[in-house]
Amino acid sequence: MARLWVGGDSLSIEPGESIINQAVATQAIGILQSVDGHVSTGLARPEILNWPAYLADVVARESPDAMVLTIGSNDDQLLTGFGVVGPIGSAAWQVEYRRRVGGLMDQVTASGKITLFWFDIPEIRNVTRYETRYKMINGIIRSEAEARPGRVYFVDIVPTLAGPDGGYADYLTNPDGTVVRVRSGDGIHFERAGA
Repeated sequence: MARLWVGGDSLSIEPGESIINQAVATQAIGILQSVDGHVSTGLARPEILNWPAYLADVVARESPDAMVLTIGSNDDQLLTGFGVVGPIGSAAWQVEYRRRVGGLMDQVTASGKITLFWFDIPEIRNVTRYETRYKMINGIIRSEAEARPGRVYFVDIVPTLAGPDGGYADYLTNPDGTVVRVRSGDGIHFERAGA
């Protein structure tokens, strides 16, 4: 039975619960624990939670076969830890953020026994923030994942949550015609149907 770990920032919690529910139903995937979600964390501020150190401990303790990770929604800020790198989006910021993303991917998959699935940041109600910050973050994560074929998979959830116009949507229509709320009132997080 494959051993699955699911976690990340606050955007990992509701979708992670849905992944776990579906995985358990397969009877081929064993869940190591409930969603390991940490609100207001990411790779930008290691003094809040040092994800590389934390995941090294998870890998050593749990020996997962697969990991589902959602990190990035709190990373649209100055990068700390090795002096301040900024401002966000600058060439120096992008180089350092890419180093952190790629380094974490390499660390998690170094043994060759773990497959990493990294979920992107969905569109948010604040279109300017998404277009100027999160698209860049998603692009870095995607390109680093693509540089590690067979070890890291970038999971693009943006199209799944897009409205009819291709942009942000609070509500979506199910195949049976029912309309459901998929995003929470803050315009960032998920309702259960969206998760």
